[in-house]
Amino acid sequence: LPFKDYKGEIHYIQWDHATFSKRDGEKTNILLGIDISETIEKRKALEAAFIQDPVTKLPNRYKLEQVLENYFNKNGDNSDKSLALIFIHVEGIHAVGDAFGQDIEDQLMRLLSERLYGAIGKYGLFVRRYTDQFVLFYPCDSSIKKIMEICQLVAELLKTPFIIEGSSIALRNHIGVSKYPDHANTKEDLIRFGSAAMHEAQRLDLDYYFYHESLGKKLKSKVNGYELNNN
Repeated sequence: LPFKDYKGEIHYIQWDHATFSKRDGEKTNILLGIDISETIEKRKALEAAFIQDPVTKLPNRYKLEQVLENYFNKNGDNSDKSLALIFIHVEGIHAVGDAFGQDIEDQLMRLLSERLYGAIGKYGLFVRRYTDQFVLFYPCDSSIKKIMEICQLVAELLKTPFIIEGSSIALRNHIGVSKYPDHANTKEDLIRFGSAAMHEAQRLDLDYYFYHESLGKKLKSKVNGYELNNN
């Protein structure tokens, strides 16, 4: 239970009852309050660290999964709702780290994150999912026009090189898109299909690629030992 003290600082108090026996044998109940503010603050800090990328300070994959879980719990049966996951793979990150070191790679990631977030962060939750991968959680209408505009904007943004310590660094990107309810009805499938579309864009050297059912069947057929039936 939070409350403010006379300085305006918030404290969290855990209340409990204790029963004591008096000298005359009668029992009395006492309300005890324990200040657990330090414990709460430490827990909040740990929770924040768990869902935040340490380099860019963007939300990470665990935060994305939390938000998706909440979204599907609320809207999973509502066909009027629409959601897109826009997966952005950035080529060249690992090469920069190998050539110039981790510090330069981290600087590049911060500049890259700021540039992308400044342009498309307003549309939804923008996440750094892996070292060279970002995802935009974009609650949208049924039209794909805006999604295509976002994909084109990202491609244009990365055509401008990044300048770090006098060096010009150019990056390339490939984008994959999956939509609810067009492509998937679960959190797991939406993530899987978006990632697959991103890798297909990379394979075909396209700026962006929208998931299609035929892609799923083609990918399964390439898995060693998998027998393709009607699934």
